[in-house]
Amino acid sequence: MDRSVRPDIVWVTALRALDEQHRTTSLLRLGCLAVLWAAAATLPADELARAGGQLALVTVGCLLSGVHARPALTDALERLPGAGGLTGHLAGTRGRAIVDVPGLLEAFGVVAAGLLFAGPWPVAGLSVSARSVGVLASVAFAWLVGLNALLDAGWYAPYAPVIIGSDRSDQPAPRVLRVLRRLMPSLLAILVVLIVAVPWVPEVAAVPVVLRAAAVGAMFVLEIVWICFEQLLAATVATVRDAEDIVRKGAAQDLHSLTKNAVRLVATTVEGPDPNLAQIRVLVRDLLVVVEENRLEMLTEGGAARAHDVAALWQVIVRILPDSGRHRCHLVAGHDIALRGTDYQLARRVVADLVMNALKAGATRVEVGVALDLDTDDRFHRFTLDVTDDGPGMPADAGEDPAGSLRLLDWELNRYGGGITFDPRPERGTEVHVRWRSPRAVRRRAGEGL
Repeated sequence: MDRSVRPDIVWVTALRALDEQHRTTSLLRLGCLAVLWAAAATLPADELARAGGQLALVTVGCLLSGVHARPALTDALERLPGAGGLTGHLAGTRGRAIVDVPGLLEAFGVVAAGLLFAGPWPVAGLSVSARSVGVLASVAFAWLVGLNALLDAGWYAPYAPVIIGSDRSDQPAPRVLRVLRRLMPSLLAILVVLIVAVPWVPEVAAVPVVLRAAAVGAMFVLEIVWICFEQLLAATVATVRDAEDIVRKGAAQDLHSLTKNAVRLVATTVEGPDPNLAQIRVLVRDLLVVVEENRLEMLTEGGAARAHDVAALWQVIVRILPDSGRHRCHLVAGHDIALRGTDYQLARRVVADLVMNALKAGATRVEVGVALDLDTDDRFHRFTLDVTDDGPGMPADAGEDPAGSLRLLDWELNRYGGGITFDPRPERGTEVHVRWRSPRAVRRRAGEGL
């Protein structure tokens, strides 16, 4: 597998997959450990002390591995007096190809356990079946330990630091350990041959030859598992790259479809024979809101970030304001009103334009309130929007300027049975009142209608 393609994806996939594997294999090793103790329990009384001593190491290592694989147990262990150093060591080995305490105890412990049932000095007094079961459990335990060591996520840690989600890579494995990893299946097979396959004494020779041969061959199966795991990682990288291509293409298409009309309107107005600066400002602000909506949609999980209610629209509009103006703007009413279709587009343009105008006029506080009521005709809602600021005020004839943004907004709102009125309040700010009729296309989020 070419890890240079996406080493970050390779590492984090291995890390998360092997977290689950460690939890599973720790349970399987506990099962093997139980079998070892059960086989040892059939020994004569004078051999039990030796059996307990040789199984103690692997028992401690297996229990620590079970704790290490489960964060809740690790947290409980940390609360014990004097266990802080051990839990810190366990936490620091995740995702790193280094020797850890549980691994060492299990590795040396399973050798001691194997020498209890086979090897040059096996314990006497076991039946052939009990000894065969002990050999089988020892080999299975060793195979699982070898699997965890061979596929540890630390082998895939890239040289450059990687941060994906809550996972952070530390450093790649040293070269000497990478060489040891390559030799690991062969070394384990040699160890099994020396302990199990060679009939050192009649007790070992009594164990079925098929079982001893299978124990050696099982270690070479680790090579096959290794190859399969590498292939899965390569497939994951290919899948992630394809998914990223799909996301990029989709994002580009969304950006184009969502902004092309707003950009075209700006371009058409600017390139016209007599461009209206007020109209250009309105269109540019609307374009900024559209771009911000699209950005939030791309960043939000599930792709449902686009504003469809007053509260969400307000958050988008505030985000496009200058940093110095955001804290001066407040939505004081109408947070729970949901918007649809034309109402959403009108609110987006009106609110952005009026808030920006108030800030440009020097207001230190801008308040926006939205209300929704039934119109005299039950088929329609009456949508009202009030903007109040404490700026220097507006001249009485501000709404009469044919090139001004207020006049443009009023003209557009007239198309929907509404309009815009304002109270200049000279030297003490401005109140702007916007209204239009909606064919019951808006509602409150708590339920349909009012």
